[in-house]
Amino acid sequence: MLAVAAVTGAYLLGIQMTGNLGAVVAGEVYRSNQPTPARR
Repeated sequence: MLAVAAVTGAYLLGIQMTGNLGAVVAGEVYRSNQPTPARR
């Protein structure tokens, strides 16, 4: 259990340190998978 917490903490710290988080810009948010008209 401690190993899972350590790995998770290291991962989250890495994200914070590399700046891989950004603010959402209005009108510029994209999804990786757009639904087809039939699935909306």
